[in-house]
Amino acid sequence: MYKRYLYFILLIAIVVPAIASEVSGPLSYVRYDENGYTITGADAPSLLLAKEILSIDLSNGTTIDADHFYYAGTQEGNKIDYLGNTYLIENINDTAVLSTELWEGQDMKIGIHETVDLPEGYTLKCTEISDMEGKATFVLENDKSILDHLSIKENGSYNYSQTYEGKSVALFSFTAVDLLHENGNDGVTLTDISIRKATVLSDGQDLYKDYIINLEDIDWDGDEDIVIRLKPGHTFTISPSSETSLLNGYICLRTGVGYNHLLDRLEGYVPLVSNDEYRIYSYNHNDVAELEAVLNDPSSDSTFAIAPYVKFNGMGTITTNASAETRSSMQLRGKHEIYTYIHNETLSLSVSKHDLNWYAGEDELNISVYLPSGEIVGSLVIPDDGQNAATRRAGEVQTGMLEVPGLQDGIYHIKLISNDDIIIDELRSAQDKLVFDGKMFVLSPGDLYVGSNKRISLKFMTLHEEGLQDITIEGNDRTYQTKLDTKNKWVNIRLPASSSPYNIKLPKGDIKVESDAYFAYNDEAFFSKEECTVVPLYDTISKDQELKIDYFIVPPQKEQIVFYPYRNTTGHAYFDLSNYDNELNTWTSPGLFYFDITGKRSWEFLKIVPGDDNILSKDEIVYGSLQYSDHDAESPLDRTIAYLGEPYCILEIDNSSAVLSRIMVDMNIRVNSSKKVELGDGMTLEMHTIDPAGHKIRLFLYREGKVLSDLEIKENDTASYKEVIMDNEIPLVNIQCKEIVKGINSSSALLRINRINSHAIVIKDHDTFRDGSTAEITDINGDGLQDIRITLEENTEILLEKGRPVAILGGYLALETEDNGKILASKKNVPNDEGNLNIKVQYGTNFSFTEPVKEIPITIENTSIRTFNIYYNKDVTDFSFLLKELKKIPSEENGIEGNIHSIYDLSLYPDNPGTIYIEFPVEEQWLKNRGLGPEDVYIGYFENGKWSYAAPSKIGEQEEHIIFSVNLKDPGIFCILGLPNTSEGYNRGPETISYILRSISDDINAKDMDPGNENVEKLSSKAIGTNVPIYIVLFLFIVCITILLAYANRDTFTEDRTRKVRKEEKYVKAIEFNRSLCLTLIAIFMVLLITEEIWRGSISSHLDTNIILICVMITGSIDLVGRIFRKKEGL
Repeated sequence: MYKRYLYFILLIAIVVPAIASEVSGPLSYVRYDENGYTITGADAPSLLLAKEILSIDLSNGTTIDADHFYYAGTQEGNKIDYLGNTYLIENINDTAVLSTELWEGQDMKIGIHETVDLPEGYTLKCTEISDMEGKATFVLENDKSILDHLSIKENGSYNYSQTYEGKSVALFSFTAVDLLHENGNDGVTLTDISIRKATVLSDGQDLYKDYIINLEDIDWDGDEDIVIRLKPGHTFTISPSSETSLLNGYICLRTGVGYNHLLDRLEGYVPLVSNDEYRIYSYNHNDVAELEAVLNDPSSDSTFAIAPYVKFNGMGTITTNASAETRSSMQLRGKHEIYTYIHNETLSLSVSKHDLNWYAGEDELNISVYLPSGEIVGSLVIPDDGQNAATRRAGEVQTGMLEVPGLQDGIYHIKLISNDDIIIDELRSAQDKLVFDGKMFVLSPGDLYVGSNKRISLKFMTLHEEGLQDITIEGNDRTYQTKLDTKNKWVNIRLPASSSPYNIKLPKGDIKVESDAYFAYNDEAFFSKEECTVVPLYDTISKDQELKIDYFIVPPQKEQIVFYPYRNTTGHAYFDLSNYDNELNTWTSPGLFYFDITGKRSWEFLKIVPGDDNILSKDEIVYGSLQYSDHDAESPLDRTIAYLGEPYCILEIDNSSAVLSRIMVDMNIRVNSSKKVELGDGMTLEMHTIDPAGHKIRLFLYREGKVLSDLEIKENDTASYKEVIMDNEIPLVNIQCKEIVKGINSSSALLRINRINSHAIVIKDHDTFRDGSTAEITDINGDGLQDIRITLEENTEILLEKGRPVAILGGYLALETEDNGKILASKKNVPNDEGNLNIKVQYGTNFSFTEPVKEIPITIENTSIRTFNIYYNKDVTDFSFLLKELKKIPSEENGIEGNIHSIYDLSLYPDNPGTIYIEFPVEEQWLKNRGLGPEDVYIGYFENGKWSYAAPSKIGEQEEHIIFSVNLKDPGIFCILGLPNTSEGYNRGPETISYILRSISDDINAKDMDPGNENVEKLSSKAIGTNVPIYIVLFLFIVCITILLAYANRDTFTEDRTRKVRKEEKYVKAIEFNRSLCLTLIAIFMVLLITEEIWRGSISSHLDTNIILICVMITGSIDLVGRIFRKKEGL
């Protein structure tokens, strides 16, 4: 039925330059285990800088204290990432001095006795200019306090510095050039203006009342870092449906009750095992005894699909050698965790350590042995060597022995807890099975072994030049090579699952090694806690994959407490695909996709499997979005889907197309009898009465002040307001009265309100985007519901190159690679043109309308130009908009006058609008610094090989900005600039930009419209368009002129008849009438033009004024020819 519907999206579009208002880190279940939640800039690069760390330890419950939370800004060289900024850092004893550039100004001219106001409270006054001495004298003030009197010679530089802890830090600097002292025009030009700010932090300093700063080396690289912890006695609590501000709002935690979709498909089955930790289901097995046998003696033939964050140990029997032991002299630094297997023996562990004594304080090594339940069954402390000062002289080797007899057979957890000032020299154990849990800091060269029956993620990093090395990893059938050639950067490698451990050869040591698997000193010592085949269980698993899985292990309930960190920002949201096994989804990357913390109504994912050539082809890049269905819900939201980051309800969907409507409102709100609730698009909900005795409420729904519906709703019931969308009656507004509470003075009601858009979009199976990707309507995960999948077409490729972002999914996301081969997915619009390095950022969108329109308003956030109104003189059904903000004027179009504020390149389709109305702000300070006023602001546009200028109209002021508006003639390159009165073009008045004659083109691409589609709400205003092609009007005009000229020069008529015709009164009246008509049309055209200039869109959206202009041209030409003719004939 949808052949007659074209793509359809909102006319009042908000084009966002892919800038997220909220950036976030990965989501996590609340887990009460020792793993905790620790992320860095690699896990959430848009939330944290590369060297920032956030750690929340939930092992002690949801009340977080000083021992279970820290934030760290870590130092690399002389720079440090701290609370969202990168600073230069100087460490002096127990003090850190940070400095950062706050403002870097453009060149400016300052006259004698003139004062310039600068950011951060600085003012600079020029008091004297000496042409003879070639110098200028200034007074520098800050917050009205004089900082310095200074004299500077031409081309000289100045620095104002202050001393912090004995270290001089430059706070204000500039260079003086072009001293002028002639004809009373005294002045000097300042360049390289820089304002910096210094901050001093001390060890033990209070911060934000609840926190304390510690200066310590938390990342083991020998440099002190800035670590922020809660003060003793201060806590915060992670509770459901709450938001917690941390670090004075730098980061917030959002907590909710998450919904696990994975249990939906298993609801019809009885679990084989059910406890407080997990449930085990199976399609293929129904015998509990068989499951127990598999768990006791698993093999790679048994496949377990485990949901994220489920604690499960599928280990079977482990064979030990009583006569063997584990011994290694490979030096380790700092804390480590070990697992060992005990079988009819005493746990025995000998550890030797020495202290580096780099840092003041005691250096103890605490060793504890834990049962699987978490109970400590043995412990040992190897004390400090007696040197508490930071002497940097290594201490003597100390050895301790820990023995724990009488243990039952099983795996035991051993923690070696120390600070970074301790080196473990030797480790000996009577147990032959001993592995390290995922993280090691290895100082000496040697071999390690790593293994798992699932895919292994490995990463390496060194802190020093001496640790740069080539690493070899030997497997059964293949040898892998990786190169560590840059310090302080992780190098990642992925290894396939293997039945035997891999051998990692570290020729130099001095290296951090991390993995999601386990490490061992030798092949015999290695054992895996997961002997069966384990695969991750996500929503995107297909039905075919499900049938190959023996057992599913999932959480015990659908709804669980989840949380994630976030921050509101104007920055871009981006994630590192390699950190998430090359698949990002709604939970790993809530900043990229639409995210509802309940987990309902949305699951989007992006999976990328790049080849060795960094070229993506079909099936190597897949975007998918899953449909969610809740048939029990009395709401238009019973079928929902997220599509390219926006929530939609599904009006209709089958294998050929999907008809979606945007979810505009979905909220719970408590109201009283006088409450009004704004629902958007001019719709308002107004409570009339609340009747607790009758358990009902009455309310009115308005649109633009007009009553749409009078609704009476009983408690626990639902009422809807419906409209016809695409031939179907759809609940546009849905209101559920969840609760009525009777108060002493007034009563209230708890309502759940949701509203969908009255317009819809249609996505057809095998629709193609302009970037070569294609959409499919298909069942991705085998749940019987149609989903949306987007991949590349055949023979379409995407080349990933370092430093060049590539737009995907129609510009919704972008991909780029880094030096280490990582692929970053970002929510940031980028240029589609290869090699175009002159573009700062790009804003774009594509629309297809079900009803033709002539006016297209567009709003752009976070850029200098806020509003566009594009008016066409013909009906438009397909429309695209692309605005590039440029870094500089293209070289072939240089030669512009004035001070450039910003430069743009605008492209439209169709590319022949009647006019383009824009609104833009200019900073008052920008004008003041250049000695300009609002009257000096111009728009420069490039046409016919040269620059022309138009003066905009000032329409208001807002937050230290002046707001202007102007009409552009055509798409193309234009700029906002200041044109001072000394410029050649200053006295040019505003150019009238009116509607001009356009030819009708691009009809070939026009789509047929169904005239019977009267139920679809029209998006355009009731425009009166012309159906007369302009080329026909021009043809008639030429015909009229030809006839007049032929008549004026005739030779075939007789003299008598000619005189008779000349003197006919009717002919004279016709010519006079034509002249009157021409003058009247001119007057009407001017009135309409002035009206349009004052009230944008008031005329152009209802009348095509070009027709009046054409009629003026015709009648004027007729009058001109007629006057020549009458004069010639003596009439």
